[in-house]
Amino acid sequence: MMFTATDGTSFFSLGEYRRHEMETQYTWENKMGETLMKLPGSVKGQPFDISSCKGCRLLLLDHSDQVQIDDVSDSRVFIAASSESVFIRNCSSCTFTIACKQFRTRDCTNCIFYLYSKTEPAIETSNNIRFAPFNGAYDGHKQAMEAASLNPERNLWFAVYDFNDDKQTGNNWRYLNASEEDPLWTPLNDGAKTCCPRVKPGAIKTQTEQVVQTSENSISKFRKNKTSGIERNHCSTPSTYTTLSEIMNENSNSNDGIAVPATAMQTSTIVGFGSLSAGYSNLEDLFSPIYERLSQTAQMIASSVSHAVEQCHQLIRQLFD
Repeated sequence: MMFTATDGTSFFSLGEYRRHEMETQYTWENKMGETLMKLPGSVKGQPFDISSCKGCRLLLLDHSDQVQIDDVSDSRVFIAASSESVFIRNCSSCTFTIACKQFRTRDCTNCIFYLYSKTEPAIETSNNIRFAPFNGAYDGHKQAMEAASLNPERNLWFAVYDFNDDKQTGNNWRYLNASEEDPLWTPLNDGAKTCCPRVKPGAIKTQTEQVVQTSENSISKFRKNKTSGIERNHCSTPSTYTTLSEIMNENSNSNDGIAVPATAMQTSTIVGFGSLSAGYSNLEDLFSPIYERLSQTAQMIASSVSHAVEQCHQLIRQLFD
């Protein structure tokens, strides 16, 4: 069977055909002072690689899969809509306009990101990084966002997590002041309006904050039950806490509680928890530190998983090639 590439080259090997397509159609590499553009409908959800470019204008104006950007300097880059991650490494003195599901930088310096991110952005070993809301527009961008399963109104550009700043002091990054921001970038000069409304920092709850809020609601319910004088019944066995199932089942009927199947708590016997029968305050002492740590660890876990998925994608492509 013969395979014909976009540029007319024919191949008998599917692997060679795919490799040729990736290298010639979905890669920009070793460019200097050039303007390169992929128009709407020219990428159609494929992955894209950009590397070793300097002094360029690079515009990917279609929805894509994962985008990797390496060793780019003194350039301006537009990534319209990535349905997966945009991973930027070893870049310096660049301005990026990016819309993506997941965003991560590593070893970058002196870069500006006008960002739409479906999930919390993460930076690693990067410094002098500035963030602002997504600032791009062209006719058809909304359709590209929809094709990439990105909701323009839910933009977490501001929820930056820095892997090299345990206390999240913001030493390595900051928000751009409004007076510092560039005007709307319309690369096709078609007078388009942005489909991404401007979102103020903190205006949208992150997934991490939603988890923590649910946990805090559960603690609040425990405290409310304690102060309202809920009866505590004790079995003769010291290690049995008979009202725990009632508490958990009451929580399961609430949208902000923790759902626990009734069958899982039928016996109401928790071995080794007899000391908790003194009151709910002990439960709070037990669980509160866990809830406090959720906010600090959830983003780290999510970003690490994202990185692992990226590596798997690369391995899969290599296998098929």
